[in-house]
Amino acid sequence: MNRLYRILGIGILILMTFCSLYAQYQIRGTVLNFKDRPIEFAIIELRKTDQPSGNAILQKVANEKGEFAIKVNYGGKYLLGVKSLGYSDTTINVSLESDSVSIIKIKMMDLEIKEVRAVTVISKRPFIERRLDRLVMNIENSPISGNRSSLDLMNLAPGVLVTNGEVLLRGMQPARVMINGRMLNLTGVDLENYLNNLKSTEISSIEIMSHPPAEYDAAGNGGLINIILKRSKKDGLNGSLAMNFSQGLGKYPDYIPSANINFHRNKIGITGSLTYDNLQDFLTIGMDRKINQDDGNFVSNTTIDSKIHLASERLGLYYDINKDQYFAIDFSHSSSANKSFSNANTSIIYADPHKSIYSVGYFTGNLPTDFSNLGLNYSIKTDSIGSTFKIISDYTYSNKNAFSGNHNQKYDSNNNLISDTTFNFSYPSSAKIFTAQLNYNKVFKTKTEFSVGGKYTFTDIFTNNYYDIFFNNAWKKDLATAFDFRYRERIYAGYFKLKGSIFKTEYLIGLRGEQSEVNGLLTSTSQQDTANNRKYFNLFPSIFFKKKVNNSGSNYLTFVYNKRVGRPSYSQLNPFRYFIDNYTTREGNPLLTPQFTNSCELSYTLHNKYSLSINYAVTKDIISQVLESNTSNPVMVMKNRNSGYSKNFGLNFSFPVDVTKWWLINSTISAGKIISEAPDYSINSNYFFFQTYQDLNFTNRFSINISGYYRYHTVWANIIFAPLGSLDISCQRKFIENKLITKIGVSDIFYSSAGNTREVSYYNSGNINLTRKAQTRVVFINLIYRFQSGKAFKSDKMENGSAEERKRL
Repeated sequence: MNRLYRILGIGILILMTFCSLYAQYQIRGTVLNFKDRPIEFAIIELRKTDQPSGNAILQKVANEKGEFAIKVNYGGKYLLGVKSLGYSDTTINVSLESDSVSIIKIKMMDLEIKEVRAVTVISKRPFIERRLDRLVMNIENSPISGNRSSLDLMNLAPGVLVTNGEVLLRGMQPARVMINGRMLNLTGVDLENYLNNLKSTEISSIEIMSHPPAEYDAAGNGGLINIILKRSKKDGLNGSLAMNFSQGLGKYPDYIPSANINFHRNKIGITGSLTYDNLQDFLTIGMDRKINQDDGNFVSNTTIDSKIHLASERLGLYYDINKDQYFAIDFSHSSSANKSFSNANTSIIYADPHKSIYSVGYFTGNLPTDFSNLGLNYSIKTDSIGSTFKIISDYTYSNKNAFSGNHNQKYDSNNNLISDTTFNFSYPSSAKIFTAQLNYNKVFKTKTEFSVGGKYTFTDIFTNNYYDIFFNNAWKKDLATAFDFRYRERIYAGYFKLKGSIFKTEYLIGLRGEQSEVNGLLTSTSQQDTANNRKYFNLFPSIFFKKKVNNSGSNYLTFVYNKRVGRPSYSQLNPFRYFIDNYTTREGNPLLTPQFTNSCELSYTLHNKYSLSINYAVTKDIISQVLESNTSNPVMVMKNRNSGYSKNFGLNFSFPVDVTKWWLINSTISAGKIISEAPDYSINSNYFFFQTYQDLNFTNRFSINISGYYRYHTVWANIIFAPLGSLDISCQRKFIENKLITKIGVSDIFYSSAGNTREVSYYNSGNINLTRKAQTRVVFINLIYRFQSGKAFKSDKMENGSAEERKRL
């Protein structure tokens, strides 16, 4: 039945999307002056003949060639009005009496201007703009921006999917989110709530980079999303108070109050924020596999309940030295307490029932964390045409006191107690990260740009790991298994970038070099110390070309090639062993090395809207979490390994549709093949991904958002995921002159999203079947009250240099 619901929901979404591409009546036209030259970006309005002064039922903006198209669901007589700066308003009668497309030409008369004292030229950019190295959504002055959240705006972007606290590109690759070039150190629910509170009224544009250029760190395969805030230096005070409440259907409630305030006077700006998260969640994991060839069956069920309390504070100070220079300092702090409680039941069933074993395990986890970051920025414009020099530096300190308790009882087939084991595992750790970088961008009068820069990263992490075993009614530290792990990493990076145009083709060529020096030392009282020292240098080229194929430049071809690196997280390198259930452990791997990805993409864009692309990527030494098992042993280890390579060949099609003035749809279809090869497994699978976001603005104060996706055969290393999808619906209403915004909705209506999966892991010729269930079907209510005193402003200029390193924490 659940599968039927999922198929029905996905079918409705697809039907709504494709039905929107068809309209019974269409009006196509061109706006010209009396010299038969096109008038750019004229405003087209359609009204009923009996309401000539009423509100327009449809609005459109003509393109740079004066062309427009309007779709109308009902025939009849209409008034078509046209407005443009410098021309007299023009209205004509249009009659739609058949299924044919009406094609018209509209000529506008110049206004008679007797005296001109000053001329202001305003250039309007399209809502979706595809540049050489990124896709840009121009939010400011867009008629569809409204008062949406940045989360809603991201869902409008082609190929971007926001689900379960992750921002994914093309439904597969997690992307990092930046604000004005400053990386957000948020994940999961925290990231989702932050983006919900950041409104379109504060945003100038959103940049989506599937292939980041050379000035950004080479680490990360998921791309970047950069939110550009509006910049103003007007004095004033503004801020917001918010409360997000959610109720998981059948389980836990969550609530997240938050507040932020911004103040600016003369040359000084201050910004601050407070957030408190009180979250609860659950996860159930079911597993079955064969052991001892076909003789035995391993079946386990684990339930994990977790509680998270997170308090975070941020304070920033900005000082404008003069109109060309500014200095900024930013301090952020967060403290969290993450507690988990697990109950695992495991059965090992043999054909001979006397050999069967049953066990019960109880596991507790406690992960208190304290995190602080101090950042400094300095920026100066070095000439009048836009050249800049920047210094960015960050210092990060993190301290964790991780602890887990383990109690396991094992019984035979006659329910006799075989063993009773109790132990605690402690793994406190501390991390220090320092980064410093210099960037210089030279702009020439020919519009050619040359950029050069460098970055230094210092990382030092220490972890102490030990077991306390309960034996003879007393706790005793097990010195035989205790160890310390110290990890040091130094990265020296430099880059250059050249941007310009030749033979009517735009180009951007960049090269980044990174020298990495890694020292890992494992010390133990029971065995010889183990050192893992490595030095390696890598070059990361990036190439972008854009060739216009029509005179207006609205149709063009683009080609991209770049190389990226994926470094292991610090927890993946720590060789501690953590028990998930009675027979399943997770452990780190200090011998992990980075993975490298080479990718290229060829795309064609039509009318600056519709995009079709072909992409190919190869990842070597891929870092993946494999489930190591042996058919002769019930114990299974979850471990990260450099497990061979993967190849991904795909097609991607993005198509936004303006059904009416108040109904906007943006959809993406991706399909392709993934090949994943390693000594212990081989996978060759096709995949398909469909995503749609539908925004219905019925009035200026009331709107409905519908978003959904469907994935078929997602592959990651040695794991194939069963088909999954999600459907979310929310309603938004504004009150008190749009200062109070309320939003209510339901996420994952059919309980079928990425948090609820069926998957098969292939390893050593044996299959492991896994099922997961989490709290993804949630009813939520968001309240945001925005206030301001004086003139509105926004001056968040802070950039960050340690984002990639902090992400690896």
